[in-house]
Amino acid sequence: MPEGVQMGLPGLVGVGVGRVVRPAALGVGEEVVYLGKVPGGPRWGAVGRVRRPTAKGVWVHFGTAGCWLVPYYFLGVPGASQGGSP
Repeated sequence: MPEGVQMGLPGLVGVGVGRVVRPAALGVGEEVVYLGKVPGGPRWGAVGRVRRPTAKGVWVHFGTAGCWLVPYYFLGVPGASQGGSP
């Protein structure tokens, strides 16, 4: 196995996060990753699309999990960097 590659395990979400979201850089339709762990909320690592940015957070549609108003600090942008620098 090449160095720097993590083996996938069943049941674990394999989503790399390229960088943390900056509110000014988010647009409607952009893909984001949920990084929060709130009971009753979307699962950690859920990928969704931005519906509408607001002053306090972003309305994100997570498919079957529905639409959620998520604070910016719980969001990341999907990327291939797992363990490396963004």
